[in-house]
Amino acid sequence: MTDTPNGPKIGISISNFHDSTLRRVRQLGITTVHSSGGIPSPNTNFGLEKHLPWTEKTLGFDLKALNAHGMRMGAKMITGFPNAIYGRPGRD
Repeated sequence: MTDTPNGPKIGISISNFHDSTLRRVRQLGITTVHSSGGIPSPNTNFGLEKHLPWTEKTLGFDLKALNAHGMRMGAKMITGFPNAIYGRPGRD
């Protein structure tokens, strides 16, 4: 939640950009979403590694879907690199 001159702004985290999901979120009055960009991977507790690095094209699909429902991206978390986070072998 972020304070604004017009009061608090509530965001929600979503795991997909399906039309039905975005419609449901928008019906709640939410206009800002956060996403990690993937479902959990069996190898980590994070998102799908194959989706990295993001490209203008892949992010464009997400932004276009949000815009169609009158929403915007508040944050897109980078996930899928626990070896770097924990300083494990293979982090580079």
